[in-house]
Amino acid sequence: MVFALVVATSGSTYAKPGDFMLITDSGLFQGLLSGGCVEGDLALRAQDVLRSDGAALVDYDLGGEHDALWGMGAGCDGRLQILLECLRGDALRVFVELAKRYADGRLSKVTLEGSLGQLQWHLAESAQGTTSFELADTISGGFLITAPPNVLVCGGGEDVSPLVDLATAMGWRVTVAEHRPHYVDSRAAEGAVVITGDSVAELTQNIEMQRYDAVVVMSHHLGNDIKYLTAIARHAHWQYIGLLGPPHRRERIVTALPQIAALNEVLYGPAGLNIGGREPASIALSIIAQIHQCLAGTGRLTGTISSRD
Repeated sequence: MVFALVVATSGSTYAKPGDFMLITDSGLFQGLLSGGCVEGDLALRAQDVLRSDGAALVDYDLGGEHDALWGMGAGCDGRLQILLECLRGDALRVFVELAKRYADGRLSKVTLEGSLGQLQWHLAESAQGTTSFELADTISGGFLITAPPNVLVCGGGEDVSPLVDLATAMGWRVTVAEHRPHYVDSRAAEGAVVITGDSVAELTQNIEMQRYDAVVVMSHHLGNDIKYLTAIARHAHWQYIGLLGPPHRRERIVTALPQIAALNEVLYGPAGLNIGGREPASIALSIIAQIHQCLAGTGRLTGTISSRD
C-alpha cells in the first residue's frame, strides 16, 4: 500500500496536516483528503510510487487558474501538499502496531524524520499535542492516531436503535446496558455490545465506567435513571452525560442526587441539540450531534438544549 499524508495546507481545504489515507496497489483507497477532488489522481500517482518503491511529494492548488488547469472545478481556493510513501519495512511495521493499538482503543503518535524517500518512522507509547510538520530539505513532524470514542447507553428500548445506528455509522463503539433483557431492541443488539443483569445495581457494578467517553441515560424510568447516574457520578472523566426528558425531570434527579451536580459542565438534560425533532430518529440525530460537538471540544453552542437554556 501507499500512505498519503497531508503535510501542509493553505486556504480552504477538506483535510488538514496529519490527515491521511491508504491506497492499495489496485487503486482502491480508504479515507478522504479532499472530499473526492484529488483522490483519483492520488491513486494514479500511488502506482508510480509503488513501482519505484519510493516516495513523492504532491502539490495540489485548487484555487483560481490552477484549479482550471487541474480540471477539477473544486472551487475551494485551497492548497494541499501531500506526501506519498510506500508502506514497506519500518513504515509497515509501524502501521501493523498502530492497528493493534487502535483496536485496543489507545492513542498513539507517529513521528517522521528524514528526507523524501528516506524517512524514519517512530511510534510513541502515548501522545499529546497537535499535529505539525516542517518541510524544507527534510521532512519532520508527527500525527496522532486516536481510537473512536466509546459511548455507553443506559437503556435498551426501541428508541435506542437509531442512536446505535448513527453512532456506529460514525465508527464509534457503543455499549448498551439494560437490566431488562427483553427491552433490548434487536437492531440495537446487532450494532452494539449489550450488557445485562438482574438489577441496575448489579449491572453498574459490571460496567467499567472509566472506559467510556460519553454516556446517554435513557431507561425511561426515573428511579432507574437515578441509579445509573449514581454509578456514573462516581467518575469525573466524562466528556458528555446526556439525560432524556424535560428540564424539570432533570432538576428532580439533581435534587435527589446532589453529587451529580459536580458534573454539571458535562451534564446535558434534555439531551440533544435543538433541531426541532420529535421522532426517535431525529432525536437520536440531535444527541449524536451534541456528543460529537462535546468530544470535538467545541463546548456548548447557541441552540443547544441544556440546563442553562
